[in-house]
Amino acid sequence: MSVAQFINVSKKFGSKVVLDDISFDIEEGEILGILGPNGSGKTTAMKILSSMARPTSGNVVRPEKYRAIIEQPCFYNALSGRDNLLYLASATNSDKSQVDEIIRLLNMQPYIKKRAGKYSLGMKQKLGIGCALLGKPELLILDEPVNGLDPLAIIEIRELLLTLKNKYGVSIFISSHILHEMQEVCDRVLILKDGKIAGCCRINDADRDNADLEGLYRNNFGGHADV
Repeated sequence: MSVAQFINVSKKFGSKVVLDDISFDIEEGEILGILGPNGSGKTTAMKILSSMARPTSGNVVRPEKYRAIIEQPCFYNALSGRDNLLYLASATNSDKSQVDEIIRLLNMQPYIKKRAGKYSLGMKQKLGIGCALLGKPELLILDEPVNGLDPLAIIEIRELLLTLKNKYGVSIFISSHILHEMQEVCDRVLILKDGKIAGCCRINDADRDNADLEGLYRNNFGGHADV
């Protein structure tokens, strides 16, 4: 069952075609990745799915409850991580009892009372995901959530995304430049080239190491993504 769909979606900025008649669905409880070089249209697709931009043509179907982190999340730097969560829960009429549950889920207890302005990039990403989980969304839209993180923080985000999928049934749409990370977390990865879907790699949990995502990428771009 699909939780979201792109149906013949195109996007133009003036005469430039950024997305060219693309269609795909996001299945319930899956992590769908979208991979491609800069300028391929990944972020534009994310913004359209998250209602931050409108398609020039085509239709988008999305669930009632969805959250998106496009680029870096923003917070009130003078407030603690917990107070940021409480403030957002109040502003969105979300159940405040979720806040402590989210803090435990993300293992943020050691620093949740510190000012958000003092957080590392990895801590900010986790807090951003925590904010996005308020209201128990069916779909998370994450634009390069591990970009710029150190190796340990990347592993923590990877494990978090898998927990959200496997334990809580959250569907996730994720973009990245890092091919290895996409292969580690995604059930399917779309290759986006010149605004078109150039290929799709389905990845089996039991056989992740043998999924030829890099081969598919090389066939389209003649090189490789970051590893």
